[in-house]
Amino acid sequence: MRSPVPGSRLVLGTGRNGTVKMAQILVVENDYSNRDALCRLLRLEGYTVQEVDGGAAALALLATASPLVVLLDFLMPTPNGYEVLQTLAADPALRHRHAIILMSASPQALPSEAHALITELGGSVLTKPFEIPALIAAVRAAQARLGETAHESNVQED
Repeated sequence: MRSPVPGSRLVLGTGRNGTVKMAQILVVENDYSNRDALCRLLRLEGYTVQEVDGGAAALALLATASPLVVLLDFLMPTPNGYEVLQTLAADPALRHRHAIILMSASPQALPSEAHALITELGGSVLTKPFEIPALIAAVRAAQARLGETAHESNVQED
């Protein structure tokens, strides 16, 4: 087993008792093989990973979870990735709580509404199949967005 890439996880801050809050990743993928491979890779990189096999399970978890980087498959049974995005966008409490990476085999085939919504939510699109460095770069960029949001929340609470 190889060691994690240095700096691969983002510290979001420390709690009142000095504990470190780390970004976590949620993988939402209905294909078991793809989900398993993504989770294994991300764990090898040192990330804490949660996984669900569909949009309904993702929405249930996202409603109560701490801020997460979310790798969201576009093409899933109902609710699909776009419907999950719509639900997150419609809920003010969830709208900017998570950093979303929408995974699609063909970003050009995504409806323009999906592109507009992922942009509005500050997310990004990752084309499948992807190279490992592209995945890690997308996760790090999402972590940076999540860290900025967490920082803004901390500033507003002070």
